[in-house]
Amino acid sequence: MEVGITGKMLEAIHDYIVCRGDITESDYLFVSHARGYKEAKLNPVMVSRIVKRRLREIGLDSKFLTCHSLRHTAAILSLKAGATIYDVQQMLGHVSIETTKIYLRAIEEETRINNRAVHTLDELF
Repeated sequence: MEVGITGKMLEAIHDYIVCRGDITESDYLFVSHARGYKEAKLNPVMVSRIVKRRLREIGLDSKFLTCHSLRHTAAILSLKAGATIYDVQQMLGHVSIETTKIYLRAIEEETRINNRAVHTLDELF
């Protein structure tokens, strides 16, 4: 699978490679640095555990927040920043636009609940 990367992502990958040291073209780019798994290629389970641990470290300990939550966050933030639904569909690799529209509905729900009219009620009472 191919994914797009931004300049900031590329900088972070470059920094990681520099810190990692001796790396060849035949090496896996992302490897484990955990004791007992040194230099083993990362797999989805390992990535999920790393993300979950980091979320807990910053005080976000919920069974509803997962590695997959980052995907949802990227989609919603992209839409809020002006990306089209079709751009986000391509980014996520959705076959059906209907799958991607779920994110638009989430934004609409947030806007309905957390809008200026609702906050004005506090000022009135």
